[in-house]
Amino acid sequence: RRGATSLGRAALYDGARRMRLAPLTSNPWMGLADPDPVVRYLELVELPRDVDVPGELRSALLADPVESVRELARARWK
Repeated sequence: RRGATSLGRAALYDGARRMRLAPLTSNPWMGLADPDPVVRYLELVELPRDVDVPGELRSALLADPVESVRELARARWK
């Protein structure tokens, strides 16, 4: 992940989710902490509703500097 571009990381998260690969299976919220807001947004869209996102990460998304990420997080965690 460190050497990948934002598009590369988005593809990595998507592929790992579809193929049920570790570490995404044990930490399905991993992409929500990505430095790129587009990746965070895409991960919020794709994250299954039954995934329990850690409180600290949920708070960070609710206060995200990017409005679209904040709005999606608020819609998810009213």
